Amino acid sequence: MARPKKIAGAPDTRELILDAACEEFAVTGVSARLEDIAARCGIRSASLMYYFPSKQELMYTLFERVTNLLIVRSQEAFRLAEGNYAAAIRSVAQAIRKVEEEQIGTANVMLHGLLSEDSHDVLKQ
Repeated sequence: MARPKKIAGAPDTRELILDAACEEFAVTGVSARLEDIAARCGIRSASLMYYFPSKQELMYTLFERVTNLLIVRSQEAFRLAEGNYAAAIRSVAQAIRKVEEEQIGTANVMLHGLLSEDSHDVLKQ
């Protein structure tokens, strides 16, 4: 499959796909179709398939992206709590809520990732 054309100054297609997938999962749930995700970010299905050959790979990449963001935000919240564990737990919960507000759909991605059969393999990595 040929690489899709890159337009100078255009946003990164891979990131656009991930953002669109998160939005589509927020609306439709994890049953969202790849065609609908492609349409949401204004590309053809073939272009989406170039970056993510399967829905499973797209979900895995989203899960990884959200997990990494939550880890960074949680570590920062914990650091700011300065050893007060009750405050740290509240701060981490607030950080998670803020991520969901900033990137609608992350809760769906996280729950699906954590509850799926493959989640143990993902979390071990």
